[in-house]
Amino acid sequence: MSSSEPLRTRALAAALKARGLTLVDAPVSGGVARARTGKLTIMTGGDSADLDRVEPVLSILGTTTRAGTVGSGHAVKALNNLMSATHLLVTSEAMLAGERFGLDPEVMLAIFNGSSGRSGSTENKWPNFVLPGTFDSGFGLRLMLKDMRIAVDLAAEVGTPDPLGQAAADLWSLAATALAPTADHTEIVNWLRKAPR
Repeated sequence: MSSSEPLRTRALAAALKARGLTLVDAPVSGGVARARTGKLTIMTGGDSADLDRVEPVLSILGTTTRAGTVGSGHAVKALNNLMSATHLLVTSEAMLAGERFGLDPEVMLAIFNGSSGRSGSTENKWPNFVLPGTFDSGFGLRLMLKDMRIAVDLAAEVGTPDPLGQAAADLWSLAATALAPTADHTEIVNWLRKAPR
């Protein structure tokens, strides 16, 4: 149920199948808060019959969506986190520029959330973890970077262009080097605040 490299997941599933064992991948999204309430988003990969067997257990933890064959859950999880991290990075850049210009952060968020700039970062991360200064979403910056690298590597392995994803991963890597090993992923904002212009 953790993040993993999708092509390695497929190879592991094949090796296990040769021994009579079944593997399904079922990574999650939603963080600690949704884990506590049983409202995780679970992305599953595997054969339909195998997913049918594990559905009763997974449904206790949240809502499952079948992504495809084995490895598909891991693929979409990494791609989701690449998008989430990139949203957070550009949202933070825009918010800091607006603050420096003299705009009220809460007014900016209200406008963004009623406009096409809306994202999980404007609706959740900035109002709940950045503006209060708690930076305690429950998901580490280095874990986010791990997922970003999985997604960027997947794009390379399947031969699709990924210049923005690669650039975002490179920036997150710089932040991971500069921030404490225990930094929450929302602390990317603190790194941006100190980054050279």
